[in-house]
Amino acid sequence: MVTTVEFLGSELCKISCQSGSTKQACAIESAAKWNPNRTILVTFTSKVGYSLNSSVSPIIAALNAYPNIYFRNVDLTRYSIQTPMEHWFQNDQLFLSQYLNSHTSDFLRYASMFKFGGIYLDLDVVVQRNFNELPSNFAAAESVRFVAVGAMGFQPNGIGHAIAELCVKEFSSSFNGFKWAHNGPGILTRVLKKICQAQLTSDMTPEKCLRFNVLPQNTFYAIKSKQWQMFFNPNATQETLRLTRNSVLVHVWNKYSASQIIRKRRKKTAYDVIASINCPKVYQASGNSF
Repeated sequence: MVTTVEFLGSELCKISCQSGSTKQACAIESAAKWNPNRTILVTFTSKVGYSLNSSVSPIIAALNAYPNIYFRNVDLTRYSIQTPMEHWFQNDQLFLSQYLNSHTSDFLRYASMFKFGGIYLDLDVVVQRNFNELPSNFAAAESVRFVAVGAMGFQPNGIGHAIAELCVKEFSSSFNGFKWAHNGPGILTRVLKKICQAQLTSDMTPEKCLRFNVLPQNTFYAIKSKQWQMFFNPNATQETLRLTRNSVLVHVWNKYSASQIIRKRRKKTAYDVIASINCPKVYQASGNSF
């Protein structure tokens, strides 16, 4: 099974150019560290190409130490071929989006799950456990009304592929370039509401959802988006670690925390602690700031 970690070209440049994008590198290393028998495939799009020169960037050197990490620069037009999104993509709606990077990520995540199956991860996560304990087809609740898509898994056949196909069809038919979450968590939430005949995530049981698993919120999102600062507040370290200790991964909500830089000090933040354990090579290579 392939573990796919979404990575846009602009972010890859940040890592290779040493401009502070260590959180994304941490996501990649943590997935590789905890899942050494899985392929960690970093999929991104970039018109200008990319560089993975270890001699230029210690962060890239840290990632290159893992033999199961692979980078793939994809052409969006070719990627859409032989998917239900092919004709929609040719209408250029994606490039008129007000949230182009986010909606490109949404396009890639659903296209990847339809084409290949496997496990998808956002780049603002830190993996804390092996994925073998997860069911074959899954996502996790973000709230009582929404299923999040920062981490999700679909088998390449059977019900996993069937639900992935419904998602890409929903993407094509309902795409909205003016609403940030409409084409991401909105897609899977709407599809599951129809399949499960349920409006609340607490009612989306495997029995109702054709054996698709909507996992509890604390599996991936123990810290809610409105609480994102808990990861970076040294006064909240112990409480944050307590809330996330049983989480398979933590999500640090890059939409809000992207500009947050960790200055390594004696009084550590929860993100400091989590990163030093789960992405130790990247953490060490980041110097005094993370």
